[in-house]
Amino acid sequence: MCRSLGLNARFEPVTSQVRSERSAKKAMKKAPAAEEDDFVYGDVAGDPKALAAAVAEMAPSVLVLLTSAAPKPKPLSIAVFIFTKLIAAVVNVVKKLVAKLFGMDR
Repeated sequence: MCRSLGLNARFEPVTSQVRSERSAKKAMKKAPAAEEDDFVYGDVAGDPKALAAAVAEMAPSVLVLLTSAAPKPKPLSIAVFIFTKLIAAVVNVVKKLVAKLFGMDR
């Protein structure tokens, strides 16, 4: 996307926000005309202030947000999610058993 915008004189200069220097190098391979100065660094997903800082630095006339289709959740957040669902299921089963034992299931 950045390469396409960079080829259009209406959108020059094109600045891209990437998460890391490694991501910038990968992008530069796809768009050989891109240089180190064409990138700002920050994790939009992990740092809410990163996008605001990048926009302030770039002062864009056009802003295009491109993200991966496959988010990378943190392992702990997955564990918390599964634990929460498991506890809710157990509580629900216990409620039903208690209601049945005490004849409150009618």
